[in-house]
Amino acid sequence: MTVSSDFLVFDSSGTNIVSQSTYSADPNTAGGRPTGIWPSNVANKTLRQGSIGAALLGKLIVDYANANAVDDGTLATLETNLVTAIKAIAATQTGIQTLWVPASAMQPDGTTYPVGNTTQFGTNKFTLNTLGFTNGIADLAYFSVAMPTSWNAGTVTAKFHWYGTTGSGSVVFGLGGADVANGGSLDASFGATQTASSAYVGANDLVISGATSAITIGGTPAAGDLVEFKVSRSASDSFSSIAYLIGLQLTYTATSAFG
Repeated sequence: MTVSSDFLVFDSSGTNIVSQSTYSADPNTAGGRPTGIWPSNVANKTLRQGSIGAALLGKLIVDYANANAVDDGTLATLETNLVTAIKAIAATQTGIQTLWVPASAMQPDGTTYPVGNTTQFGTNKFTLNTLGFTNGIADLAYFSVAMPTSWNAGTVTAKFHWYGTTGSGSVVFGLGGADVANGGSLDASFGATQTASSAYVGANDLVISGATSAITIGGTPAAGDLVEFKVSRSASDSFSSIAYLIGLQLTYTATSAFG
């Protein structure tokens, strides 16, 4: 079906139109035209500026709602078709999205747990809330996220932000997840943990790990569900000291720009 817009750009050829710089400098542009003759090239400029906005909305309706933009003096159909076009545009804005989860939002495990810390660095008073994951111990912490309604319910990945004050070697952080739907048991089973290894740089230097492999969430994930995540440090990684986790960047795939 061929669709079209009745809303056209006035004087689109620009053959009799004042320049933008002249139009901007004219005090009548801001203050309004006085009584008298309105130069045709100025009138054409004003009419074009107004008409191009209407033409743009008409083009959006044609291109994204696949509907006619009809100049029949009514707004209802135009509004409906414009909303359809906006939703269609939003649906194209899919792909990778990220969520930042600070360590302060994580709950240490009750048995082997990282210790919460508030650190303020001396010169510039940069202040962080962290969880200190001890070397040689499989420390655990948990946090939950009500996943966006735009989530495709697929796999996620994570990058871990941390630092150390001393030591050498690499830290291996891991993440697993369990999905809980409305009415589901909160004692849900976690999917397999995926890890990322990253090397200590120097005292109080930020380390950002690479992304984990794709993390499959346990249960039957659905957009908008609550997902409980489990953060861990490997007891056998090579870093010889405490790794202070600042937070992690969780990455998921969205199906829409909304939600």
